[in-house]
Amino acid sequence: MDRFRYTLLLILILPIIAAGIGSYLAEREVLNSSLIQVSLGAGFICGISALFAHYLKSRITHSILLLSIFIVTILTRLTIKSPVNLISLLMINLIFGYINHFMILKIFYHKDLARIRTLFIGLGGGVIFGFYLPYLYSLVGVRLEGTFSTFFMFGLIVYVFIAFSMSMADLIIIKSEVEDLQNRQSYDEDESDQ
Repeated sequence: MDRFRYTLLLILILPIIAAGIGSYLAEREVLNSSLIQVSLGAGFICGISALFAHYLKSRITHSILLLSIFIVTILTRLTIKSPVNLISLLMINLIFGYINHFMILKIFYHKDLARIRTLFIGLGGGVIFGFYLPYLYSLVGVRLEGTFSTFFMFGLIVYVFIAFSMSMADLIIIKSEVEDLQNRQSYDEDESDQ
C-alpha cells in the first residue's frame, strides 16, 4: 500500500516536469519570450486536480485547488514583477485554474476518450492559452508579440506534454495498484489456507 501511495506523487511531479520541457521546446519554435512560469503553473494545477479529485477523491479538493491557484498567483506576481493588483490577478487565475480542473476531470479521465485524450487536452490547452496569455500579460502591462494562433500553438505543445506525462503516470499508478491488489489477494489466500 505504501508503494501505491508514493507512486501517486508521479501524477503531481511528471506534469510539472513535462510542462517545463514543453515550454522550453515551444518557446524555441513559437515564441521569443519566456513563459515557463505559466506553463509550470498549468502543470501544477493539472497535477493537483488529478491527484485530489481523481485518485484520492478528497472532499477538500476545491480547497486544495484554491490554495494551489493562490500559490501560482503569488509566484506569477513575483516572476512578472508588475504592480498589478493581486486580486485581479487572482481572479483570472481562478478562471484559468478551474477551467484546467474541469478539463482534466471531464476530458482526461473520461473513459470513452482514453485513446484520444492527449489530443483533446492539447487542443483544450491551446484554446486556454490562446485567451489566457494575452489577457494575463495585458493585465500586467507586458506586451507579448504574437496572435491567438501563436499562443494556441504554444498551449498545444505544452498541454500535449502535460497530458502525455499524466498518461505515463496513470499507467504506472494503475500497474502499482494492480500489483498491490494481487499481493493482498495472495496474502489473503495464504491466510485462509492456514
